[in-house]
Order: sequence, then structure tokens, then C-alpha cells
Amino acid sequence: MKSVSVICAAVLSATVLMPSGAMANIDTIRNSNSAFYGSLGLGFLNYKERIPVYTDSERGLMPAVGLGISYMSPNSNMWYALDGSMTIGDENYRGWLIDYSASPVSYTPYEGTTHTMILRADGKIGKGIELSKSVMLTPYFDVGFRYWSRDLETFVEKYQHLETLLGLMAQWSPTQRVVLTTYGAAGVQFLGNMHALDRDFEPGSAGVYKAGAKVGFNLTKRWELFTALDYDYFRYTASDPVGPSLSPSDPTMIPYEPGSYTSETTWRVGLAYHMR
Repeated sequence: MKSVSVICAAVLSATVLMPSGAMANIDTIRNSNSAFYGSLGLGFLNYKERIPVYTDSERGLMPAVGLGISYMSPNSNMWYALDGSMTIGDENYRGWLIDYSASPVSYTPYEGTTHTMILRADGKIGKGIELSKSVMLTPYFDVGFRYWSRDLETFVEKYQHLETLLGLMAQWSPTQRVVLTTYGAAGVQFLGNMHALDRDFEPGSAGVYKAGAKVGFNLTKRWELFTALDYDYFRYTASDPVGPSLSPSDPTMIPYEPGSYTSETTWRVGLAYHMR
């Protein structure tokens, strides 16, 4: 994380060396919240199905790219944001190969590489509350979409769901060059779907949690360099059985999608262009 150390050193230097007449005001935060931005980073995914005996898991580090736009009104402090990201790469898979044609159904341990692609999109709306000349709190509402494709070599699984969350963003600007941001949000995922083996499964709704932090450093009035760390966590509850059976020799074997949990940690470095 050498880049994080460099940025943090720059932030501390700017805070110490900034002339007294250049102390921040709330406009520094508004400007940071009104920008076009893009980022590159690394995402770590940890997925595990909730099966007592036959554990299915997937872990790996993958490159990530993100784009977005946000705007905060200078008069009302209303805040709007729309952003999306893509994570793509290979991960380590540990699970089981299931033979539904056998009687009884057989499970064979399997380890391999999964080719993964994750797409995300989020829309947020909130209102900033000024606590001082350099501190702002912004409660917000978030609507998101997530798509995940897992190519397991033997077959492909495709997951997707919608999510809604309530969140709170806290920002502090110690100088006109620096904006420190942290946030947390909680909600629920719904309308989940998993497509595999020419069938659609419907995992149940469950909780979604997000948290993160960002350090922004204004290179100029328009350009901002930032680094951020984001953490997402969500669950699926088990789907209802889907018929008919995949196993002609065992008509009671009706496949279903088990419950699971997924956590994603993403570190990003990017540039933002302020609208004003």
C-alpha cells in the first residue's frame, strides 16, 4: 500500500504547511461532492455457502475499475450521486462436483480456478447538515444493483439482486486541500436470482452492510487525488426447491440454492474533476 503512504504524507504536509489564511470552509466539502471521478484498484472477494458438510467457497484478489458523478447543491446541500464499478479476474474455488445421475447422488471434492466478473451500480440521494465551518454530516438513501458471473469451468453461475440502504456520510476538511470522508450504511437485498444449469433459483432476501473511508487531496482547484477503502457484506438465504429433479434415478433430489454470505473489500486510487 505504498500509494496510501504517499498520499497520507502529502495530506499531513499540506495540513501543517498551509498558511493560516487558507483554512477550510464548507465549500471545500461541497466542491469535493460535486465532481466526475474515476478510479483503479484491487478487490478481495470472500464467498462461502452455508452448507454444514459440503462447504463451497471462493476467494481471490482481482483488479477493479470505477466511474461516477456526484453533485451537492451550494444552496440546499442536497446531494446526488451515481456510480458504477467492475471487478474482473480469477479466484480460487474449493467445493464439490455433484453427480446427480448417480444413486445415491455423489459428491467429489474439487479445487480449481473461477473466472469472475462483478458489476455494481448505485444511486444515492441525501442532504448535507453543516455542523461547523469544516464538518458535514449527510444522511442518504442508496439504491443499488449487483451482478456476479462465476465461470467454474464445468458450468457457469450468474447471480444478481437489487438492494436498498440507509446510510450516513461524515466529512471533515481541515484545510482547503484536504477532505476526509467516512460512511456506513445498512439495508436489505431483494429480488435475488441465480441462473445455473438452465434453471433460475431465487435466493431469499437478507441484510446488506457497507462501510468505507476516503482521503481526498486537492492538487488544484479542479483536480482532486483520492484513495479509498470500501467494505461490502451481504447474505443470501436458501432458495426454495426448484423442480423437476435433475436426477432421474432419484426423484426426491430437487436442487436448490443454499444460503451464503459474501464480503468484498476494495482499495481504490483515483482522480476527481470538480464541477466548480
